[in-house]
Amino acid sequence: TASITGYVLLSIMKSSIAILLLRLVNCQCLATPNNVEIYSKKNGVSKQFSIEKHLSSKDQKRSKIGLQIRRTTDSILDFNLDSVVRTTFLPVGYPERTPQGYLHFSIWSWIQDISTQLRAILATQRVLEGIGVGREGATALSASINFLVRDGFGMASTLMFTAVAANKFRANVKKWRMFADVINDVGITVEVAATLFRKELFLPILCFGNICKAMCGVAAGACNGAINVHWSKGSDISDINAKFGAQHTVTGSLGLIFAAIFAKYVSTMNSVSLWILYSLLTAIHIFANVNCLKLVSFDYLNTDRLAIVCEGFLDRIQRGESADKIVVDDPRSVSFQEPLFFGPRRSLPIRMGVSFDALVRLCKMDKDAIQQAAQDIEDDNYVVGLGEDSIVIVVSDSAHPADRARAYFYAVVLRKVVQMDRSLRKASVVHDAVEDVVQRLWPHFERSLDRANWDLNKTELASEGYEVSISTAQ
Repeated sequence: TASITGYVLLSIMKSSIAILLLRLVNCQCLATPNNVEIYSKKNGVSKQFSIEKHLSSKDQKRSKIGLQIRRTTDSILDFNLDSVVRTTFLPVGYPERTPQGYLHFSIWSWIQDISTQLRAILATQRVLEGIGVGREGATALSASINFLVRDGFGMASTLMFTAVAANKFRANVKKWRMFADVINDVGITVEVAATLFRKELFLPILCFGNICKAMCGVAAGACNGAINVHWSKGSDISDINAKFGAQHTVTGSLGLIFAAIFAKYVSTMNSVSLWILYSLLTAIHIFANVNCLKLVSFDYLNTDRLAIVCEGFLDRIQRGESADKIVVDDPRSVSFQEPLFFGPRRSLPIRMGVSFDALVRLCKMDKDAIQQAAQDIEDDNYVVGLGEDSIVIVVSDSAHPADRARAYFYAVVLRKVVQMDRSLRKASVVHDAVEDVVQRLWPHFERSLDRANWDLNKTELASEGYEVSISTAQ
């Protein structure tokens, strides 16, 4: 009897649980919430939109989803000062899609702009003193003539400097940008010092100062375009130009305020204190510009950058590292190593793009060597020669950037071999040995460049401008 009673009770409990589960299913109490967060981003400001999904077992069969909006940040209070600042001064996608270092570059650029404006106040004061402002007997006509002559020299020097240097900027953007700032500092300094010389020398000195400023304008304008293209990766060049324009507008406004205070302050300073202050502002300007340019990491190779990665690669080969495992320094690392000032050439310099007759003369080639050189140009698009005091490279007019890079790599290997053993300079077998080394190492070096994110197809090497074409006369 007891076992029968227990069996009945157990059956009743199972039935009750089944009924309870059925009711829970019918009441959709088995629904499980699944939250979805949607973020809308613009100029560094994020809006959040949350959706809660309720999926019941019954709804899953019918493919129905119940939606409940839990919260949203969309409101009339979306105005945000940070958003306004980003929209006005920072490129679209900053900082995720902008190259690293953009904000620091802008800050250093502001510092150098303000230092230039303050020094320009001193120059303007001295120029006005020199043309006779405040001096008895000075006339507006004489002042106008001085300005006309000064501006005329500036315009003429702009045209002449453009004709001479325009094709050289691309291969040395950073050096020419630094040159622009240094030559501008020279121009401002000359104007500040103009009144210290005899009166008849004032106009020639003033013209020389404006010539320096004109050269700065040409070089800075050309190089700023390439620098802006670098910062436009992930954005677009028009946006970058607009944002730099807005930044310079603000720094110009601040400069006007500081300049007004500065002009009143320096008017009572003695000459020694004035020159100390001027020298300090000039040093700040150069220091800020150096820090600006170090933050610009171009992903293409010029002469200096290619020399750095070639030397580093070959040094590691000499230390016994495996060529296929070497990864050369990336563009950001090299940007802190490359020189920013034009300086004297190193011993046994490499001259790219010389004429074929210069190759024959400098390398003292005989008839057989000349024929071999012509054949090398047809086969490889370049030929490298070892002269008494330089290594010269002749390139074909059909040479690609990668061919030029390989020619320079060949020249670096040749220079390294000759510097290790100067007796090899006159040895005829040195080129055969170097050719074997280049044939073996170049593929590894090319892959190493690719792994370090260098774009070999955009290589821009400083050149003397000659390209060779070979035709057979009938």
